[in-house]
Amino acid sequence: MTKAVVGQDHTLAKRTPLRVIRVRTSSADSAIAYGLVAAVTLWRTWVVLQWSFRQDDWFYVATAARMPFVQFVLQQYRGHLLTGQFVLVWFVTRLAPLNYGVAAIPLLAVSALAGVLMWRFLRALFGERPANLVPLAVFLLCPLTLPTAIWWAAALTIIPLQAFIVAALFVVLRYVREPSTRHLIEVGAVYGGALLWWEKSVLILPLVALFVLLFLGPGRGWDRVRSVVTERWRLWAVLGGITVPYVAWYLAAANWRSGQRPTVGQYLHLAVTTLGSTAIPSYLGGPWKVTDRSVSPSGFIAQLGPGPRLLALSAGVAIIGVSLVLYRQAWCGWLLPLAYVGLSEALVASERLRFAGYLIGEAARYVADSVAVVAVGVALAFMVPLDRVGDPGWLRRRFVFELGFRTHANGDGDAAETSSAMPSNVGQSVLGAETGRRKRLRRRPSARAVAVAAVALYAVSSMTTNTLLAGLSAKESPKAWLGTVRSQLDANPTAAIVDTYLPAAVAPAAVFPQAAKDSAALGPVAPRIRWNGAADQMMIFDSSGHLRPVQVAALTRGRPGPVRGCGYLVFRAPQTVPLQRHLFAWVWGISFGYYTTVDAGGFVTVDGERQPVTFHRGLHVMTLVHHGTASSVTIEGGGVPVCVGSVRAGYLRPPSP
Repeated sequence: MTKAVVGQDHTLAKRTPLRVIRVRTSSADSAIAYGLVAAVTLWRTWVVLQWSFRQDDWFYVATAARMPFVQFVLQQYRGHLLTGQFVLVWFVTRLAPLNYGVAAIPLLAVSALAGVLMWRFLRALFGERPANLVPLAVFLLCPLTLPTAIWWAAALTIIPLQAFIVAALFVVLRYVREPSTRHLIEVGAVYGGALLWWEKSVLILPLVALFVLLFLGPGRGWDRVRSVVTERWRLWAVLGGITVPYVAWYLAAANWRSGQRPTVGQYLHLAVTTLGSTAIPSYLGGPWKVTDRSVSPSGFIAQLGPGPRLLALSAGVAIIGVSLVLYRQAWCGWLLPLAYVGLSEALVASERLRFAGYLIGEAARYVADSVAVVAVGVALAFMVPLDRVGDPGWLRRRFVFELGFRTHANGDGDAAETSSAMPSNVGQSVLGAETGRRKRLRRRPSARAVAVAAVALYAVSSMTTNTLLAGLSAKESPKAWLGTVRSQLDANPTAAIVDTYLPAAVAPAAVFPQAAKDSAALGPVAPRIRWNGAADQMMIFDSSGHLRPVQVAALTRGRPGPVRGCGYLVFRAPQTVPLQRHLFAWVWGISFGYYTTVDAGGFVTVDGERQPVTFHRGLHVMTLVHHGTASSVTIEGGGVPVCVGSVRAGYLRPPSP
């Protein structure tokens, strides 16, 4: 009869002080890691450069182009303090306005740096071991990151925050192991920089506290907790000393939309939606399908059906279960991402839930920063930090199968003693079994082969989703539209253009009523354009970004003039042309044909709004833009005879195709 017994190996080597631990390095593991970082960076660069500015990006560029530096970087934007981001935005806009490549390159460099930092952090935490490649792959390839990386405003928040999280854990690890003024300054600099970049970085503080209390410091249990709290009090003093004044500044400068807070039930509903629909499938490399914004305005991550979602959740539970069976302290590793995502969801629910609804649970940008924490959590669930080497509570569980008799073991086992204590035929069978076991051990794949295989499996899963996401650029990217617009502006640098709004897919006017106007969005690259300037050849952008001669779709016309063959003769006195019906307050186009023999200036007044115009010799059609009601048009010729006829008023539009 055989039975499985769960046990542990109590044979411990004498604990060695951490400062003299020697870990053999393996250049092969680092070569694979840096190769993976380089490959992912190059691929992500190619994907990102297929896109261009959209939504909040236009507000950033428009305001950076017209605001002084200090005013721009210290402003609060929709409840956020983004000082560090706005420093980068301001300089990029002044250096190369509306150049998406120049805007994206710094963030791509940060993502590569974050990959390098993650690898160095894993090596410092666990030593040089092939298994470090698996959490590195999760950090680099998780599909949650890509939808934010292709959107500049989202990338400005998520990509640096991922890097700051890794850097903060790394410098704190170094300080706890080797306390010094230099390491403490590094901790303060990283944490302070993260807060200046984005206020959500305040979540680094509880993350660091959990990391230190659960995994670092000498001793065991509460003795270790007391030691890291009391002996490393300078660490907590620095972190707390930075957090308190920053939170006070944030509450004073960016407190907005105060109102009813979500209930516990609403928070749980949002958390379940985020984890079940977006986060967990993506952590596993899914959801293996994508959607465009016409189907899912919240983002490109598609939602799985009930069956596939259940399978994804089951796979996640299985991974967690295996870690808990193998390692007694695996729960500590999973606690990090659980706490971080929980706090993150609390922030989102408190400021966004009542305005956007549960749809925000399907948006990758609200949870993508957790990828760094999940990667670290996976590593800590399946590996033992160097700080816990020799701790009996961190030993891996072993499964021993009893065959109904005992064997005396010395070292790897002494088969001769075993065989002498039992009949010869039983001893021979045991010796044969032991020999077979040793042969199987020799054939066992190396740790590096297992790690590479796991990385390859995750890469196949995640790149299936990432490749589909990259393919959306052919339909969703505004790159072609902006390229056409810039070429048209270069060809018509002083044109009179109707100041309309950007296409809704680029920047919805309802959300960005000022920044989405052509004059604000395109102003940085069109300084000499006369927006809404009256002209004989006024133009307007069509949906593809081409400039077309504007047309006025007549809703009403002017009454016929009294002078035969001329209409209204404008000479020394202004002439008023009444419209056949009054138009309500709106943005209207006014056009009229005119003839004069001399170039001259003049004025056109529509219901009190007076605009300067220039009349050119010959027969022309004047077009102008009027804001407000329209009931009559008054024309002044500046002492030069001008014949005016065929007055029209209505909507401005490009010509029909």
